[in-house]
Amino acid sequence: MDAILAMPFVDDERVVMGGQSRGGILSVAYAGRRPEQVKGVINFVGGWSAPNPWGGHGLFAYPDVWAPAVDAYLKRRGLP
Repeated sequence: MDAILAMPFVDDERVVMGGQSRGGILSVAYAGRRPEQVKGVINFVGGWSAPNPWGGHGLFAYPDVWAPAVDAYLKRRGLP
């Protein structure tokens, strides 16, 4: 994260982390330990693979299912 925040094009006031599966749950854990570094976190099927109509980990391939929720979340966090 230090390397990302040091990049000249990164707005350190608008960082959102995200991941899928293990990366999803790790992004939640990181954001929880360092809330001053992130404005939000998005977890796609993080930590487990429950049966569902979109194939568990395949949910990411169906933005029509999750995009409205993500857009609303980002808007509540004050992000475009």
